[in-house]
Amino acid sequence: MLSPELVKELSPEMQSCIEVTCSDAYTRRIKFISIEHLILKMLDAPDVVRELVARAVNVPVVHKDLEDWLRRNTETFPPKEEATCPETMLNFSRVIERAKGQVSSKYPQTVVPPVAPLDVLIALLDENHSIAKTLLRANGLKGKDMQELRKGIPKKKSIRTW
Repeated sequence: MLSPELVKELSPEMQSCIEVTCSDAYTRRIKFISIEHLILKMLDAPDVVRELVARAVNVPVVHKDLEDWLRRNTETFPPKEEATCPETMLNFSRVIERAKGQVSSKYPQTVVPPVAPLDVLIALLDENHSIAKTLLRANGLKGKDMQELRKGIPKKKSIRTW
């Protein structure tokens, strides 16, 4: 899991996303939590949804496709085996650590704001092998959008509504 020091640097909304992800994983008897599990919960975060919709990403389709992929590809405890607290995979911690570093580098001389869900989404864009990133790209997130997100350039209007 994440170190207590790192958790202190997360926004309440990000902490909640992680708690809900872990709780849901335990309920579903999942052995390992990946960044895809967390991104699925973050697709409900208002700032993440706002930025993705503004970039014409079909968030409901990404959500459904990611849920389907996780259902097919996630290892669970056998029915007769006692479920334990799920472990986080390396990519889970790596993306959150990257988000922390990216936020810190934006504010080198000032008080650093806590890491929010949108910061973690931006950090995900640097992952080479992420089904979540692949699904975002397949459902409307363009290379230019990824660059704008990394630079913190907000979009003003939504092109689509669902």
